[in-house]
Amino acid sequence: MLTLQPSDTHQVENARRGRLVRRVAIVLIAAFVAAGVFGVFGYRQGTTAAHTADYDIDLDYPSVTRAGLPAHWAIEVVRRDGDAIGPVEIRTSANYLDLFDHNDLVPSPDSITQSIADVAWTYDRVDSSTLLVTLDIRTQPNARWRYPATTEVVIDDDVVATFHYRTTVAP
Repeated sequence: MLTLQPSDTHQVENARRGRLVRRVAIVLIAAFVAAGVFGVFGYRQGTTAAHTADYDIDLDYPSVTRAGLPAHWAIEVVRRDGDAIGPVEIRTSANYLDLFDHNDLVPSPDSITQSIADVAWTYDRVDSSTLLVTLDIRTQPNARWRYPATTEVVIDDDVVATFHYRTTVAP
C-alpha cells in the first residue's frame, strides 16, 4: 500500500494547481483566438438616421476601426417630396476628421470652410432630391481610443439634423 508523506502531499497539490492554471490559460487563449476569428476586434460600421417632415438623412460612419485600415463615412440627404434640395451645408467636427487620412470627397463641394471646431462642405445647388456625400478615408496609423464627433446638416440656413457619434480605434 502506498502512503503519502507530508512532502508528497504538497507536491500533489502543486501539480493540481499547476494543471488548473494551464487549463485556464488554454481556455483564455482559445477564447481570444475565437473572438478574433469572428471579427470581434475588427472593423464595424455604425449607422444613425434623422427624419423630419421634409427630409430623411442617414449617416454611416466607422464605429470601430483599427489604425491603418480604410473606413467608410457617408451621409445621404433625401427630400421626401421629390423636389430638388436647396443649398446644403454639412458640418463635421474638425478634430474627428483629423483621425483620418482623406483621399477623396465625392461629390466635390462648391466651397469648404474650416474653423478650429468644424469643417463645413457647402453644396450650393443640388439638382436632384438626393444628395449622397462620401469620404474615401483611412484611419491614421497612430490613432488610438475614442473620438467623438458631431455632424450637422443645414438646408436653407436651418439645421435639419444633428448627429452625435463616436469612433473607437482598437489597438
